[in-house]
Amino acid sequence: MNAPNVDELLRQGIEDVRNGNRSAARQKLEKVVELDENSEKGWLWLASVVDTDQEKRVCLGNVLHINPANDRARKALEALEEKKKQQASEEEVMPGISRRQLTMIGGA
Repeated sequence: MNAPNVDELLRQGIEDVRNGNRSAARQKLEKVVELDENSEKGWLWLASVVDTDQEKRVCLGNVLHINPANDRARKALEALEEKKKQQASEEEVMPGISRRQLTMIGGA
């Protein structure tokens, strides 16, 4: 039996994403980008099934490296950066006190 080609793997991976089968989708999409590191669609879809924000940043960064005009990837990366800033402002700087609370106290 022949191994599926990159386009077929990509199609199957996208179908798995749409059917909610993240694990199978991730395996197929990782294989896609392994076989074709310039697969813009492969990286973009892989970003939707990886586990961490750091992995998403890598995938989206690869999309933008391949195609700097990809608005979808740019917007997703901007949203991740905004989320990171929000989390940083809410992290505790002292036990029980978030950075945001400390800023509000200092600004009052």
